[in-house]
Amino acid sequence: MKGNDSKKKVVTIIENIIQRNPIETTNILLDKLENKLSRPEIYSILETTNLMELDVIVLLWVYDAFLEFYNIDKLETYFTDIEIKKSQNFEIERKYTGFPLTFENVIKVNEGEEYKFLLSIQDLNSILGLGIIKLIEGMQRETITNMYNNRMVSHVSYNDDKAREIAKNIIRREYHPKDDISIHLVTDGEEDYTYDGNKLVVKSGTIALLDGQHRASGIEYALLEDKNINMLQSIYFTVGSVEMGQDIIAQHEKQTPIKSELVESYTKSDGKFIFTKLSTNSDIKEYYKFVDNYDTVVKGYGIATSADIIKSINKYYSNNNKTMKLKERNDIGNWLIEFFTQLIYIYEDDLINFKTVRINKWNVKPYAFPFYIYLSSYLYNKKDWKELLKNILGKFDFTIEPEGNSYKVKSRNAIKTLNAILESGV
Repeated sequence: MKGNDSKKKVVTIIENIIQRNPIETTNILLDKLENKLSRPEIYSILETTNLMELDVIVLLWVYDAFLEFYNIDKLETYFTDIEIKKSQNFEIERKYTGFPLTFENVIKVNEGEEYKFLLSIQDLNSILGLGIIKLIEGMQRETITNMYNNRMVSHVSYNDDKAREIAKNIIRREYHPKDDISIHLVTDGEEDYTYDGNKLVVKSGTIALLDGQHRASGIEYALLEDKNINMLQSIYFTVGSVEMGQDIIAQHEKQTPIKSELVESYTKSDGKFIFTKLSTNSDIKEYYKFVDNYDTVVKGYGIATSADIIKSINKYYSNNNKTMKLKERNDIGNWLIEFFTQLIYIYEDDLINFKTVRINKWNVKPYAFPFYIYLSSYLYNKKDWKELLKNILGKFDFTIEPEGNSYKVKSRNAIKTLNAILESGV
């Protein structure tokens, strides 16, 4: 570091920020350092009384994370060019160094790509410490989103008290590891693995931790106190699409409930398939901030929930409860991309500034989106749909809210008004 007292100055700055903003700094570090440090390592930094003992590079990571949100000096004030360059590719030394990951005594549990095996908690902790197995938003139970200094910070929901309670039980030898930790290798074209009837070798790919993050953190906390704990953890390892991973989460919901709006987002359905096609379109992603829970919408970081869109697609494009064929799902997905793109042309400024616009206009409020899906189903396959859309929307005064005490009632009343307009002739 530059100068004899540089480290002390950096530590003082970091300590002051953490003391003033404990919740805010926790969320920032969980978001910014998730690919560098484990959650217990991050919490240990937040709670330590002696930051001077931190490695210089780790200290630089923390300072750099705060630099984006707080008015503090540039990195170059305290850190050398060599330290800054080294920090960009620096990795904490772990027992395992990366791919390939090799698992022995693996059992294939069905005709699909689903496996089970046991790992010592020491090996599991070392593998998770690599950062190869990730907590991926949309493939975990819930995402927490906040805005600090006009910058969005999000991370998968996590309860550190729960992890520490698990750790205490492990240390006391009172923990019973009856549940699997669920890991999913995503088939996205990057995956490479082999299984010979006993050994599973994962050479590359995106691996998501679907279920068990608190147990994994609890194990790490326990091993920080006692490295010699003799315990095995069962692993449920699957290979498949993102949708398969989400289906596993939805299935697990029957044993361990999660928020109802998330279940819809993870459950297999025609609406889920169509929504995935819609929401992954580059223009749609830019203008429509679809998120996975209502809290994020209320805070103004999302325009509507994925679940509301999926429910509406299933409801208004249903084929007498028959499963759609692939072509039909693709056709509707392409149509909704075209429809919502046309809405961008009409409401571009409102969509960009939806957080402030929705104070006075309901065209960008969350309950407007079931209304839009219903309207799209009416216009589907009509030749002059663009002109019809413009005329229909022109009959609404979006500064006057539909009647109702909840957004669901308001959405239904908006659709009733729409039906009256359609019946009278556009």
